[in-house]
Amino acid sequence: MLNEERIKLMTKLALYEQKEGKRDIPMSHYYKGDYVSYHMIRSSILATLGFLFCVAVWFAFHLSYFMEENNIVKLDVMTAIGKNVLIIYILFMAAYLAITYVVYATKFIKVRENLKQYNGNLKKLNKMYQREDRMKEELETGGLDNHDDIVGV
Repeated sequence: MLNEERIKLMTKLALYEQKEGKRDIPMSHYYKGDYVSYHMIRSSILATLGFLFCVAVWFAFHLSYFMEENNIVKLDVMTAIGKNVLIIYILFMAAYLAITYVVYATKFIKVRENLKQYNGNLKKLNKMYQREDRMKEELETGGLDNHDDIVGV
């Protein structure tokens, strides 16, 4: 005999495992701090590489200015540009890491909620199987022994 409720629940679980579960279930092995820290480190490395690329492109674009005889000798110009680039980098990284923290912390919380629901559905499915096993056992043995005292046997 097919249990319609159990089939619906199993289908729901299978769909979750095939779609969001591929991404969500491995994430369950992390603590929130570890997950967010990992992504912040990864993002800071990638953002630094991107920033260096942008500075290199800017430098290449203004190369003619630096190659002039009078400007390359002026250490003041290079120091001022270096300070400005450093300030821009620090502000950029602060904003980028703040956004990264918010994005990945929010993502982690949403995934945890999905996993709680998934685990709850697994528990429901397990209870259904246990209930079905008890019913089969009762049918095979002819009923439970504790009903005998009601009849007076």
